[in-house]
Amino acid sequence: MSSDGVELMASKESYEDWDPAEFLRDRETIVEYLQAALEENDPKFFVKALGNVARAKAKVT
Repeated sequence: MSSDGVELMASKESYEDWDPAEFLRDRETIVEYLQAALEENDPKFFVKALGNVARAKAKVT
């Protein structure tokens, strides 16, 4: 319960339920997504992002 007496409920959804491939629909969004992934300086993270882009492309075609 918060200090103002309002009880906060935890969301049943988690980030695990969120699929970035569903939002990668156009070239501009994909480029921005991959640029953001590169900024993390984590090769495994970038490879995961590439996989998300591949899945997004497979859904479109």
